[in-house]
Amino acid sequence: MQASRYQETIYNWVKTGKGNCIVPSTAGSGKSVTALESMRYMSGEIASFAFNKKIAAHLQGKILKMGINAKAATFHSEGLANYVKAKGNIKLNNSKVYFLAQDFCGTPELRSATSFIQKLVGFAKDNAFGVKGQTAIADTQAWMDLIIHHDMTLLGDASFNDVIEIAKQVLILNNQETKVLDYSDMLYFPLLFDVKFKTYDWIIVDEAQDTNVCRKLIMDKMRKPPVNEGEESPTRMLIVGDKNQAIYSFAGCEADSMDLLKEKFNCIELPLSICYRCGKSIIREAQKYVPEIEAWENSPEGSVTTIPYNDFVSSLPTLGL
Repeated sequence: MQASRYQETIYNWVKTGKGNCIVPSTAGSGKSVTALESMRYMSGEIASFAFNKKIAAHLQGKILKMGINAKAATFHSEGLANYVKAKGNIKLNNSKVYFLAQDFCGTPELRSATSFIQKLVGFAKDNAFGVKGQTAIADTQAWMDLIIHHDMTLLGDASFNDVIEIAKQVLILNNQETKVLDYSDMLYFPLLFDVKFKTYDWIIVDEAQDTNVCRKLIMDKMRKPPVNEGEESPTRMLIVGDKNQAIYSFAGCEADSMDLLKEKFNCIELPLSICYRCGKSIIREAQKYVPEIEAWENSPEGSVTTIPYNDFVSSLPTLGL
């Protein structure tokens, strides 16, 4: 398929531009394909970061078939690899925080709060509590802000103050067990202990709308230092995502991560707006909610139908639901 005018602009920026670029993409606009094709025009060491292990493996296969000298990874695998290189072998235990919290929850009113504390500590790690330059572990209001932001429900008779104080102690103990890591620690520990990261000439981030504080800080650590004091890093970044698909706040991601990344890394903005997935009439309907989305000129007209809610509900048994 011929590249769109939006894709050509991005490819030209890769070839002749400078600095960093964020690509706000609409649904079905080929953002992953665009990021992959952009690698053809990049030089030096290239690292592309996918949201999960399965996607990264699939991307690595495509990179190899294209003959591009690049690697695909997840932020978790990159964080873990750099941590192990600095600190030596580790063990993985995703129940680490739960078991630590249990030691503080021996009373009936606290026992039901164990899972709550585990989840709260996980959010604190995602937000880099205790990392130099970030929120202090002792900041009680910051813990309460996490509870409010994630609309966390505390069961039983324990108070928020009680569980916050326990969560602080659990996180401190978690950070003392440097050879046992859970999933969040793969991002958190390399930052907490300020390990040295491998740096790259190009960093590509897909699904950037699902970035959290730790991922953002790791992106920064993978950039090469400036050649001269006061200059920008020579590492260039291509950051691709759809702010309208930012649905992982429940997992610690920032709903406004695209805007935060644009500001932090001083990105220019090049959109990717043509949807290849839907018919033209469907795109016209979608434009009521996402005005920037455009239909591909070769898409069929398609159709939009409506059904009253009660009729929809009554039709469900015929759909096998």
